[in-house]
Amino acid sequence: MGIIPRERRSHVRENFSLKLRFKVISPEEYEAIKASDDRGLGIEKKNLMLCPPEADNSDESTVHISSNLINFLVNMDEKLDRIVAMLSEDEKDKASLGQGTGEDISGSGMSIITEKSMEPGTIIAVNFVLSRFPMILINSHCEVVWTKPAGGDEGLFYKHGVKFLDLDPADREAIISWIFKKQRQSLRNAKRKEHGSTET
Repeated sequence: MGIIPRERRSHVRENFSLKLRFKVISPEEYEAIKASDDRGLGIEKKNLMLCPPEADNSDESTVHISSNLINFLVNMDEKLDRIVAMLSEDEKDKASLGQGTGEDISGSGMSIITEKSMEPGTIIAVNFVLSRFPMILINSHCEVVWTKPAGGDEGLFYKHGVKFLDLDPADREAIISWIFKKQRQSLRNAKRKEHGSTET
């Protein structure tokens, strides 16, 4: 199997559903968020070392921390700060928070099912847990591309196609890797079932 080009990898999708929270924001709010969102946190992650207070400068007393671990902790801290800020807003703002179901996720976007319709061009802040182990917490802004009615057991819902506007590149790669992992698991399960049926 050849290597899938990066631009095609971002559109690989997995059909599943998850719970998410979202908030509609104005274009002006989004521009202000972009202007104030410092993704370059000013931390040298390549070779960060922590020294205990009682330690001297010897190599034996220096604790080296994996750059991958630092990246994970910094990104997680940033995402948790955003979620806490969203959840700690006043009651009027909390009323604007919505809950929905995410489907058909890819590295470029996903589908969201909600009780209320949103017009194409609407910008929303979204956060959800894609995986608990390994932990993949996604926090991004999205733009609604299309909207259509979607019937359900409990009445009429609306399905929206959204594209990620500022998804962190590391999160995009995590989503794509997770999708490929799920697809491999599905293929293995299908082969096991097929093998089991031929033996009976």
